[in-house]
Amino acid sequence: MGKPLAKVVSACAASARARRFIWAGCLTLCWAGSVAAPTANCAPSTLGDDAEDTEKATLRARRFKSLTEAVARGAELLGTEAGARYAVIVYAVSAHDNRPLHARANLYFVGTGRCGHIPGHASSDEVVLQPVRLLRGTQPVELRVVADGYERLARKGMLRLGELAIWDDFVLSPLTASSAAAVVGRVWLEDEAVDLEGLAIYVDGEALAIADASGYFVAEPVSPGKVNISTHKPGFSGLYAEVTVRPRDEVTVELNGYRRRFAHVRWAYQPDGTHSFEGDVLVGTATLSSGKLSRVSFIEGFEQVGRHSDFLIRQEEDRLVLNHFDVSGPQRPASIQMKDTPFDRLFEAPNSGYDRKKKTLHPGDVFLFRCYDGKHYAMMEVLEITDQPAQEK
Repeated sequence: MGKPLAKVVSACAASARARRFIWAGCLTLCWAGSVAAPTANCAPSTLGDDAEDTEKATLRARRFKSLTEAVARGAELLGTEAGARYAVIVYAVSAHDNRPLHARANLYFVGTGRCGHIPGHASSDEVVLQPVRLLRGTQPVELRVVADGYERLARKGMLRLGELAIWDDFVLSPLTASSAAAVVGRVWLEDEAVDLEGLAIYVDGEALAIADASGYFVAEPVSPGKVNISTHKPGFSGLYAEVTVRPRDEVTVELNGYRRRFAHVRWAYQPDGTHSFEGDVLVGTATLSSGKLSRVSFIEGFEQVGRHSDFLIRQEEDRLVLNHFDVSGPQRPASIQMKDTPFDRLFEAPNSGYDRKKKTLHPGDVFLFRCYDGKHYAMMEVLEITDQPAQEK
């Protein structure tokens, strides 16, 4: 009989100076007698029965060892200086019918604030250690596990800085005729002259259908739940939808694609921390888009950055939109859209009036910025919105 999991985790935490641990759901990878009640998304574990044959007992012992090793590595990460901005999830997947399983496991950032997801994979012969860098103290997330021929599972949780969450076994049940669904849809592109035939249609990252010449497709079988439908066409943005399907349902969806937009801009930044734009200021021109230059720092010379940005550019349908994404700055980055003052007539940044509202870019728009550090100011003018990047003009 091995050590109870709680003791193993406590030892790991003490050795690595990790600050806190969370147990979410049932710990199905430990020995019989130390398993908590399963959650709604967790089927009873096929591991942990003392009457199992030698092969299953060996598998149980191997996975228990993998779990404790993953917990130790996670605790070690959280105990480092770099790990101070992280939380860690340790999880495992398996099949209800005990077959070898390879699944897509995507961790989505949900709720307000951060968006996007961390793509990943998991198999039934491994325990996954997933570090998650947090931009603030807490972050709601949803882990969605999908495998071909199986029903999908998802679990939501709240991650906190310094915490290590052990999420119990994701036990997937085989997809049956009574539970399978279908997604029927059409791909639409802003440029209707572009050929659509042969576009692969992806359901949660798996190619399940091919579009015909008119863009129509049928994707099946689809596991019920929240489903991401997407395709890809170079030069286009969008082509993505999220729908919820029910067992034996047929859901209709449209994937709309818009030509990528680019904003050619000029900018000025005052590096000395004053409000004045007269005298020695840094100036330049650049091309913004939702791809290459989309998360910008004036302090870094109007360059793309991973964090501490002054603004974020996203494309929504055929529009480019300016947002303020980073929320942990001393005063938070913000902007003012100047309605009546031309770029060349802006000589001083005001003390107040800045906001974090979403703003659509148009040719001729002028913006004043309070930068991420709360101490510097900048301005920008939109010269042109086009569907061609600067080098192709």
